Amino acid sequence: SLRTGKGGPAGWRCRRGHCFFIFLWNRRLKREVEERRKVQDAQRTLLEAISVPIIVVRQDNAEIQYINEAAAGGRPLKTLLGMAAVDLYLNPSGRETFLSMMKEHGKVDNYEVPLKGPGDAPIWVLLSSRRIIFDEQPAHLTTWTDISRRREAEAARRANQALLQAFLDNASSAMFVKDTDGRYLLVNKAFAEHRGYTPEDIVGKTPRELFKPDVAAEYEETDQIILDSKSPTAKEASVLGSDGVVRDFFVTKFLVIADDG
Repeated sequence: SLRTGKGGPAGWRCRRGHCFFIFLWNRRLKREVEERRKVQDAQRTLLEAISVPIIVVRQDNAEIQYINEAAAGGRPLKTLLGMAAVDLYLNPSGRETFLSMMKEHGKVDNYEVPLKGPGDAPIWVLLSSRRIIFDEQPAHLTTWTDISRRREAEAARRANQALLQAFLDNASSAMFVKDTDGRYLLVNKAFAEHRGYTPEDIVGKTPRELFKPDVAAEYEETDQIILDSKSPTAKEASVLGSDGVVRDFFVTKFLVIADDG
């Protein structure tokens, strides 16, 4: 026990001094714990105020240590706290890829991966994560943006483009689509084969990259007339094919206005 007073043998004073030192150390430790607790409370307040989905996962056991309402998606928070992080992923391989990226780079940025939403319905997210200390434990703070609608729109656009490409490729007439810079966006097999290319050879290029200068200049002149007048053109043209044979075509060109103008 600690005793106050003066005097006493040397050994007794040393023991008392030792106890007094521990007493001061405990007070200092208590202050440090209180300060860390204040920082952690501030962290939680900040996380709860953010409207984007946020979870904190401990590194040692990979369990969810914190999750906000936006990440829960209407599910009770209590059912998610303590859950294994891998159970949030639609496929376990998604979690494995995340851990590999974290190990290699020390962080994760813009990782597209499907997660389990309410009722285990799949949601595609763009996920980012950083290493932090949370409740005095190493952890990963992860946030994401739901990109499910964007993915659905991209899938629908690809399906529409595949349908259009199938229609064009089965047409006997040569067809193509160019942007306002004269770059080919879409061509069918009939057009590509007549010019001695595959569709993949042509898409993304301009006439100057594919044809002789005089032929390319003629194409560009016609394109500019359509852009200026916004009216279709139709005329007969003799075109030299890749086989060296000149063929006569009736060529129709017209302007297509995209949704963005």
